[in-house]
Amino acid sequence: MKSLFFSILMTICLSYFAVAEDSTKCRNGWIATQSGKYISAIKLYNDCIKEGMLTKETLARTYRNIGITYQKAGSRKKAIEAYTKAIEMNPVDIVNDYINRGNVYDEADMFKEAIDDYNKALEILPGYAQVFYDRGVTYEHNNMLDKAKKDFIRAYKYGLRTRLLYDRLIVHGLITPQKDFTNEQDHETKYKINHLNKFVETMLQKHRGKTLCPAPSSSIDSISLNILKQLGNDIYNKETKTIATTIWTLYPCPFSPFRSELKPASLEDIEGVWLFPENSQKLRFGPKSNQKSPLDPLPVKCSIIGYYPGGELRTLIMGGEDKCPFEKALDLDPTRKSPKVSSWSLAREGRISITRTDVENYIEEWDVYKVLSPFYYNDIQFKKGDLIEYLRKENDSTVNAATQFRHLIHLP
Repeated sequence: MKSLFFSILMTICLSYFAVAEDSTKCRNGWIATQSGKYISAIKLYNDCIKEGMLTKETLARTYRNIGITYQKAGSRKKAIEAYTKAIEMNPVDIVNDYINRGNVYDEADMFKEAIDDYNKALEILPGYAQVFYDRGVTYEHNNMLDKAKKDFIRAYKYGLRTRLLYDRLIVHGLITPQKDFTNEQDHETKYKINHLNKFVETMLQKHRGKTLCPAPSSSIDSISLNILKQLGNDIYNKETKTIATTIWTLYPCPFSPFRSELKPASLEDIEGVWLFPENSQKLRFGPKSNQKSPLDPLPVKCSIIGYYPGGELRTLIMGGEDKCPFEKALDLDPTRKSPKVSSWSLAREGRISITRTDVENYIEEWDVYKVLSPFYYNDIQFKKGDLIEYLRKENDSTVNAATQFRHLIHLP
């Protein structure tokens, strides 16, 4: 997890003959951000910029808070744009904008840009411990472990004392665990977490960005604690495959489905015709996956999927450069004139099974979730009523690792 540096905005009276700055909507925007009401927050910030007669300094800090809001909402491109606007205004605390933008670059797997921003922050404030930690995490994400270790040591040397840094120092063998470091868990739980940490670290080194995508805020300790909650305290008697399956279940790419905005989909939620739109295709595979497009060498433009009553399944995939032609459910009707090859059924709430008549012993199972409230991820808005799917089981994959992802929008 990396820190976010925000700004609390005050209303300033410039002089008796000047118009008073009014940052009320900016402050209300921050309250909305803290409450997770990101769409409302952005509107308040924009209104504040338009109506508040903001000074240059306040405007820069407002753009910083806009960046934080988009970052929390998962809209990285817009977060980067907002932080860049803040930097262009050269505020006195510009170092915070470089750190924040560097963190988003890291989340977006833009390694060079992230390191450049951290280096700029250190040029402004040499010895800033938090920057060393953040840069170390970025090196770690890119398997540059020697550089990561050096930065974690520097962060400690310059005074950083956080649980997250302690996790990194322990995982990399840089210090010996101290039982009295924190009272967050009892000693037995801490011992079990330490027992799991190395296994989790190895899993992430091999599969991060391919089939494992924990949030940047997820520490090794927090992942291990989640595993304990799922498997119970008798962790020592669990097979390695069972632990690995649990990690893959909890942290698929591009993000974990275990969030308040989602629920396992029912039969009624799933039935219908759905569009997997062009802008969401970039999430089909993990960001570091070497899997190829279903239409390789052509990229997928969009696809349309029909989950019809009675188990009838129809799918069309569009590739190339032409505009996506699917706009309504009737666009899939021509395929229904052909013999039915694929069928779907609800294995349990939140999971569907796919069978094919043309492939012997065919196995395909997807976890399906319904969006209950809107949220952003990677500049994509997931709206209420959309479906989110993870391909969890295939003939050659039985450990619940999600090898594909789909974002489906209902077609009228």
